[in-house]
Amino acid sequence: MLLILGLAFAGVVSGNIQGASRSQKRTVTEDLARAGSDFVHHQMLYSSLGADWRPDPTPPATAGNFTRDPDAYYTRPGTFMAVTPDPAHPTVQIVDRGGPDYLGPYAKLVYNKGRALVRVRYAPSDYNAYAAPTGDLRQPGAARSYTIIESVGRSGQTTTDGRLDPSLLLADSVQILGLPDAAALVASVGKLKAADAQVTDSKKLSAFASIGFIESAMFITNKDKQSRAAEIGAPTSLPGSPLWFNNTNASASYEGVDVAIPISIGDDLGANTFNGSTASWAQIPGFGSFYSNADVKFYGSTSFVLNKGLGEQVNIAGSIQPGNDASSVAVKSFLYNRGADQFQWDPAGSVNLNGQAMSSDNPSFTTAKGALNDKHGGTDVNGYGRNIGRKEPPLITRLDPADNRNRYDVLTRLNGPLNANGQNIASWGWGGGIYLDSPERGNRQTEEERETLDPAKALPNDWLNPNNANSKGWQGPYYIPVATYVLFTGDGFSITRDSRSRSKFWRYPDTGGTTWTDPVGGQPRGNVSTVHFWVRYVAADNKTYIVNDVQAPNFNPNVSDTAFKTWTVNNKVVAQEFNGVIQAAGDVRTRGVIPTDVQITLVTMGSAYVEGSLVKGVVARDPATGAPSTLGRPTRSALAVLAKDFVTLNTTQFFAPAPGESPQAKSGDGVADTPNPVELDSTKPDLRLMAQFLLNPSNANPTTWQPYARLYSTGGIALGQPISSNLLFSLSADDGGPSFASLDISTATMADSSPVTGTFLWPGRYNFIGSSGVYATENYNDAGSFFVPPAPPAAPAPWNVPVLGLGDAGVNAYPKFMTVAAPVFDRANGGFWNAYNPVTRKLTSTASNPEGLYALSMQDPTLFDLRLNPVGGGATKNWLVSRTAVAPFDVRIEACLSAEEGSFFVIPGNWFNTNPLDTRPRFESRIVELGGNLTSANYGGGDILAQAQHERYQQYGNSPEVPFYGEPLDVRITIFGSISQNMPAPIGQQVEWLKKWGWIPRRLGATGIYTPQIHMGSVNPNTPAAVAPNLRLVYDPMLATAGVPGDAVSPALVPVRTDSNGNLLPPMPRLPVSPTLAFFGDVNP
Repeated sequence: MLLILGLAFAGVVSGNIQGASRSQKRTVTEDLARAGSDFVHHQMLYSSLGADWRPDPTPPATAGNFTRDPDAYYTRPGTFMAVTPDPAHPTVQIVDRGGPDYLGPYAKLVYNKGRALVRVRYAPSDYNAYAAPTGDLRQPGAARSYTIIESVGRSGQTTTDGRLDPSLLLADSVQILGLPDAAALVASVGKLKAADAQVTDSKKLSAFASIGFIESAMFITNKDKQSRAAEIGAPTSLPGSPLWFNNTNASASYEGVDVAIPISIGDDLGANTFNGSTASWAQIPGFGSFYSNADVKFYGSTSFVLNKGLGEQVNIAGSIQPGNDASSVAVKSFLYNRGADQFQWDPAGSVNLNGQAMSSDNPSFTTAKGALNDKHGGTDVNGYGRNIGRKEPPLITRLDPADNRNRYDVLTRLNGPLNANGQNIASWGWGGGIYLDSPERGNRQTEEERETLDPAKALPNDWLNPNNANSKGWQGPYYIPVATYVLFTGDGFSITRDSRSRSKFWRYPDTGGTTWTDPVGGQPRGNVSTVHFWVRYVAADNKTYIVNDVQAPNFNPNVSDTAFKTWTVNNKVVAQEFNGVIQAAGDVRTRGVIPTDVQITLVTMGSAYVEGSLVKGVVARDPATGAPSTLGRPTRSALAVLAKDFVTLNTTQFFAPAPGESPQAKSGDGVADTPNPVELDSTKPDLRLMAQFLLNPSNANPTTWQPYARLYSTGGIALGQPISSNLLFSLSADDGGPSFASLDISTATMADSSPVTGTFLWPGRYNFIGSSGVYATENYNDAGSFFVPPAPPAAPAPWNVPVLGLGDAGVNAYPKFMTVAAPVFDRANGGFWNAYNPVTRKLTSTASNPEGLYALSMQDPTLFDLRLNPVGGGATKNWLVSRTAVAPFDVRIEACLSAEEGSFFVIPGNWFNTNPLDTRPRFESRIVELGGNLTSANYGGGDILAQAQHERYQQYGNSPEVPFYGEPLDVRITIFGSISQNMPAPIGQQVEWLKKWGWIPRRLGATGIYTPQIHMGSVNPNTPAAVAPNLRLVYDPMLATAGVPGDAVSPALVPVRTDSNGNLLPPMPRLPVSPTLAFFGDVNP
């Protein structure tokens, strides 16, 4: 038996060859078995269904409830009774779906010399498969992320001229229909098994069809088989070697110590033992699997948390080498103990390989009991094998050799009805899959260059050099690529075409033109850049339907499932079945809330920009009324983002212009050492910004989730101190000022019957609080004088006003920028905000909130409209914005991300604080000069801290909450899904984003306050120079199991997707598969 993938989990049942007289039959049956598996693989490789392809079962011939069909053991239909497959585990049951192992029936393919019985099966979808495995896999958990193809070759045909060949029939009839109970079912399967054992001319082959980008937390495909090593991590210092370009330092320091930027893949929740068959996702540690088709060189500190019971390993089809002697790899592994029904450490604790200890060439190399594997050959020091093979990646660009068509073209561009002019309306985006015809790839200056030149040669340079003269994407501090924007909205998605694109407007389906007459109101319409699509999964049909607001401008989503799927305009049903695929011809931008219980594959033949959070929808509509409500169970939403070029995390868009916005960069030559801002002026007096405030997905019941903003509290010696979420704006008034603006905050909650808009109230002055109250006051808001301040004795307190004025030449008049922190969610007093309401899905302030009466959407976007608002009767000068952020903050990407020819990339932007003089060492030295204490919480607080903060503001215009130069924002980024890439970016490029986004410091700016403990994790903030890992990658187990936990009453997994025959499907639709099969053995009954 050949274990190509190095996974020791295949069960093999083999018989002895019983004489030369049977050798010819064995050759025929083996050929038939191989023909069956090849046919299945061809369908999965080239058909439009892809990995969803399943053969229709072939029921056995019966006489009444009985059969003598020689293939009935395999083709037996399911009874759907609950059955106990293993008497040794009487409490574990599965549903009988037919076939020899209750996992489903086979289909029959007829050939000249016999037949092949074939079955395609996604891996088991329940934890009880651990306790009572069925089928040919002894450890089914280890194969959970693979599609299993099973083919049984048998010589002879069971029909001749439509009649059963009597020579092949079973000797005795066996009842397979009308069985009264589970005991009779088990007995029937036993009889079929015994009868089938007499069929000697049979050969069974089993193989894995890999969908590589959903099988590991990270998959390095090395598509072009390059010889260079894939580089992982961030270089770490060595004494006497301070230069990162010598692979020794990533140019990040904190509190006087070089930062060893930690790379974390997987999640260690600290549990040692718990029940494996009933545990929820939130309890199970691991999800840090890794597969590379290239040699790997590790830099700095990299840690993997693996669950070997789920088949998780670090597998490298090449060699492992350290970047230098300071490099380290830590492996923590768990293994499922079936007898105890527990996941347990294996081996105990963490296995740490430092420097040359991780080298494949080291004679003492250890695989950590099979957790860390390479292609060195032979065994490790403890006898574990080291022979990982290459896993060929699936390709979205593969063409069907029969017609030279791409699967995703067939599913989108070619998948629609013809209009009256004979035109296929799918080519304009109106089909059963959505096609976006904007062809731009890369941010070149001209349309022709954007459509024809290779983006791989220019994009990384553009991304890493903000505001370079040749860039089309950099607009002030924001990178805005020329790309179509797909904003997921929980019940669908809005698609906005880029105003710089050749295809900037949608074409009307009836005419193909960009102007048309409204089919309902009869009014002229045209030049539409944004279209909204509603999608809904209808459980009664096991199908998803789609409606858009162009063909159905009067559509009301608050309707029943039946009304949704039959929505009619002018006697024409405009709703259609949605196949789950969106394809962009060029680059695409995306973020938002993945529609609830809907699975989508977003394909781009360019690059995909992830602009912010992508979270699974948890708000469903009632099938009878369409009324929205939060789920009390895990969602079945899923998203794959599959790009031909790059998958790029665009950090400049986390709190940035909303879709359709075109911010105006400041005109004229920039000033040296000054940020490049966007500006509001009389021609563009407003700017809409967008952010997503998230819920903490802490358990299986979304109705109990709480906003992250309510969970930000300190750890360490200052345990439990609440931390407010602040808007951070870096602002300046042009031409010496004054300049005045207001900020309106609006909810964009899905299906919101009462949206909230309120004006933010800015402090009229800023107070620096010392030991005895206000130590110093700054009247930083020039609008304050136009509003009546509080009367004494309340005068020292800040009063809040609806306008912010700039014009202090020493602080916020161009070229000086003031960075103000305004608490958008103020936790200073619990009475400022109402409790989170899962019904309204908003956080709403109370009337006592000093920042005003407004609300924040949870999961869905919150909109921030910045607008010029002159006060006092005079004109306002231009308003300049150079930085925008929210901190503390969480960004969460719950998706499978794949870059077929490029890499996963992060656009870091500039440091949030661009002033190289405003550093932590300078600030802390001033604390010491004043007699302060650097080791205490909040630097000891009091007048010393207040004086240092005040001096910092006077010198640099920065509020205490603003990070120092060279320190990241406290914005935690979690990718809960998977990353697949051709080859990682070179380490020098990775360093550029890791030093800005790869770590979180223990203190928030100059406040002295510890970073929220939820962001620090297991890191102790009391430790000097402590930092926590950021850009965390945690594998979503739903990608492997294609199921999600049920609920507290029924913890068994529920399938994410099934076909019309009830077959379990991969979690996202129409995925490609590997061009090679991994045969793991054969079974000869």
